[in-house]
Amino acid sequence: MTEVFGVLGDLSKWPKDDNPVREKTVAECHAEWEEQRRYEREVQELIDEALGGREAKHLAGERERNEAALSAYVDDLLMDELGRIIEKRLPSEKVREKYVDTFREFQKFCRELGVGWLPAKGATMFSWLTHDRAPEKVAQRTRALRFMHDVSREYFDERYIAAAERWSRLKPQTEKDTKDNG
Repeated sequence: MTEVFGVLGDLSKWPKDDNPVREKTVAECHAEWEEQRRYEREVQELIDEALGGREAKHLAGERERNEAALSAYVDDLLMDELGRIIEKRLPSEKVREKYVDTFREFQKFCRELGVGWLPAKGATMFSWLTHDRAPEKVAQRTRALRFMHDVSREYFDERYIAAAERWSRLKPQTEKDTKDNG
């Protein structure tokens, strides 16, 4: 038989194992099963989370398409009336040109900093409005920013504009106080 099975037939060549074979207890088996179930639940949660994220992106895209279609429908339905409303709200040609020129200054400022300008971030707008310490320019610059964002249908954080406007009102007072005390 040794010739047929080779090493298996010779007991002297079998590895010596001093540890006897031990069967697992029922508690150990239950613990292993619980561990396996916990692992499977964790994997399932990760799969569900990934699918949920994909579904949320799909729903967001679908929602955006539906809103765009609704907006196009309403715009077509009310085109003449919306045109009249927009025309009434537009400043004169001269003022619009001034706003565009002012906004170009803002764009140049943003390019130099390497930041976006439409829609503008609040900190970027505040920085531009106050960068040259000219409070008298803040009001016109603010109107230009509002106009360009409104025309482009982009919106921004009004809190930064309010802070810049407040700065422009307080700046002359602090300069007056400094001259009086100096």
